[in-house]
Amino acid sequence: MFQSIVEAVFYYAENTPEALFAADGRQVYTYAQAKNAVIGAAARLTDLGVSRGDCVMVECTQNAAYCICKLAIELLGAVFVPFDRKISEDRKWEMREETGAVCLAGLRTDASGLPFFSIPSINPAAAPEYLDYEFPKAGDRAEILYSTGTTGKSKGVELTHRNNTALAANIASGVGMKPGNVEIVPVALSHSHGLRTLYANFYNGNAAVIASGVTFLKPFFKLFESYYVNAMDLVPSAWRILCEHGADSLQKYQDQIRYVQLGSAPLTDEDKRTLQELLPKSRLYNFYGSTESGRTCTYDFAAYPGKTSCIGKPVINAEVLITDNEHRIMEHSSSEQTGYLSFRGPMNMTGYWKNQDLTASVLINGIFYTRDIGYIDLEGWVYMLGRDDDIINCGGVKINPAEIEEIAMKIEGIADCGCVGHSDPVSGQTPWLFVCLHPDASISEEDITARLAKETDREKLPKRILIIDELPRTFNGKLLRRVLKETADKMD
Repeated sequence: MFQSIVEAVFYYAENTPEALFAADGRQVYTYAQAKNAVIGAAARLTDLGVSRGDCVMVECTQNAAYCICKLAIELLGAVFVPFDRKISEDRKWEMREETGAVCLAGLRTDASGLPFFSIPSINPAAAPEYLDYEFPKAGDRAEILYSTGTTGKSKGVELTHRNNTALAANIASGVGMKPGNVEIVPVALSHSHGLRTLYANFYNGNAAVIASGVTFLKPFFKLFESYYVNAMDLVPSAWRILCEHGADSLQKYQDQIRYVQLGSAPLTDEDKRTLQELLPKSRLYNFYGSTESGRTCTYDFAAYPGKTSCIGKPVINAEVLITDNEHRIMEHSSSEQTGYLSFRGPMNMTGYWKNQDLTASVLINGIFYTRDIGYIDLEGWVYMLGRDDDIINCGGVKINPAEIEEIAMKIEGIADCGCVGHSDPVSGQTPWLFVCLHPDASISEEDITARLAKETDREKLPKRILIIDELPRTFNGKLLRRVLKETADKMD
């Protein structure tokens, strides 16, 4: 229907001008105000020398004005390169060098010497401005998103407007999005998951309410009241904070919340059960995807409970394939005959920025190949069992670390855990389990081992239990197993 997100926003500005576009507790934009603000911001970026094809680095300010800035860059046919405000100056400089950015947008200027655009200067009440513009085409480069780098240095993922509109459709169809959607997004907008939730709502003429996380519960729930929020986008780490500290407040909105979508990291079965208990009337979705191939499967675990390791079924634009080590498509797969999850569809990236060799290793003839092990059952449900480099080979027995983590998280007193394989001269590898305890927990390593022994096969029982203060995770909750493995290696 539209070739870009900004084209969709301008369409709704003409047809539903007073509909809510975005809000953050301080600023509120209707679609008509959003269009006006986008044109004004684009005019100022033009004055700073930004033109079609140029890269603009944008500091994530996590507010409605940030959305306007992104769309203004899009309107000019320029390339959006977001970054988290907490990244180091060295990394910021590397991104500038890699992308050849011509402008910096954010809260304040820095020592880079780039022309600077102030996001706080964007105002929904600003007077209309004129700009001669042309919407970008579907195949034009839209953005470069840097992955979080769980397995090493982050990579620049190049995406077109076609990718973004396909992703928006994947999400909207996956959650059954309807008109009047008002979705709260307390997820970092410097990365793919949160951005794509915005795109889905904007592409469909709905509203996004942007929150700065869920740590401060009072302002978070005030947004529910102010804008009649009826949908939520979360990552598992945010959900666990809400569950622990805001469960009573969340339950007050059980009649209001149409759905909750979660992604970026797996949910445990315990998380799913708790969410169902708190919001029994809501649709509950766990999305699977990556920056390179986003929102490819969704699992409504409220409607179809009990499917451990299931990531759901393919969404509207995604085709899921199971492939072998040689990238050949497997005609049949099962829990006994697994392969690698691979994806075909218009949501797939065009490649890694200025890295043809790496692109060619994962993207071949339009198919994106992952190293996630999985299978498709006879009913079409897709299962993901873990990354191949995470699977622990203990004397020929293949152990999925997530299976051990799932059992450990049921033990009273355990707040978080992570399992990795550690080299062993006899069996090749043995599982080690790193555990974080709740502040008032009195459980010992021996107690944990005894509990695990009751529910775990002997060959899968962790050889060592190590209690630590905090697990290494990315901003959105992904476990950095690489760091845990390095920690285990140093303990020999």
